[in-house]
Amino acid sequence: GTQVDLSFSVYEQDALSKTLAALNADDMEIAPDGSFELILGGPKVEGNWMPLQKGVKRILVRQIHSDWTTELPGDIHIDRIDKARPAYPDLSSADMAEKLRGVTDTFATNVQRWPEYSRTRFDALIPVNSLTKPRDVSSTGGLAGRVMVGGHFYLQDDEALLIKAFPTKAKYQAIQLGHHWWESLDYANRQSSLTADQAVLSSDGAYYFILTKNDPGYSNWLDTEGFMRGVLFMRYDGLPGNSMAESLNPSAQLVKFDDLASLLPQDEPIVSSDQRQGILAQRRAHVQKRFNF
Repeated sequence: GTQVDLSFSVYEQDALSKTLAALNADDMEIAPDGSFELILGGPKVEGNWMPLQKGVKRILVRQIHSDWTTELPGDIHIDRIDKARPAYPDLSSADMAEKLRGVTDTFATNVQRWPEYSRTRFDALIPVNSLTKPRDVSSTGGLAGRVMVGGHFYLQDDEALLIKAFPTKAKYQAIQLGHHWWESLDYANRQSSLTADQAVLSSDGAYYFILTKNDPGYSNWLDTEGFMRGVLFMRYDGLPGNSMAESLNPSAQLVKFDDLASLLPQDEPIVSSDQRQGILAQRRAHVQKRFNF
């Protein structure tokens, strides 16, 4: 594919559990035609290999897209290569019952787990409408060069959260919104996320992201999809040295919607309703290509 980055992560249980291994495409052997083979588990082999410890439940593949007008996902195929038993054994009634129980157990757990995680890790520890300091996730097993910033918002209809951020040397830089069940907001039909390639840089050298329910007419609006409460993340991937200068740390400010014009640079880029619809059409087209629908 032509995505800006590709990585693989192995988790003990799910995305909230410990990261057991991580591998970025920059550290892999890639053929001239862009193809590669990655072996997961078994004895260590030369080339692209990742361990699979006992109890591993999830392998996450991230294909990261920054320019949604040009970048396309790559094809990834998974094959079982051990000969211990048939690769596709017949399912017995007991097997099927176990899988169905697993689905229902996962659903029941997640309905409670994610909101509780939001309450204990975000609401209780991070002041509302503010941002955490950048965190190097490699210290907990994540990919080297990945730095994350988090926060949560609570907005009335006449309020906006104004986030000021700066360009960095990261390979990929983006901001996205989600709700308290930790699902991304609609990023195909709404502008609920922006990458460095999609966002418009202001004349003073900063990005101004505007989180609000109603479209303020500025390029870097982030649509809260009508949610008063939600979570937000800023991701920096491929950041040299796993850190950035403190002067580049993003900041957040709760403001009144009607005061935005006085708080932004006078020449802050604006978009018309027709232009916004064109931008959203581009987003939909990319997502359709990404997921083949």
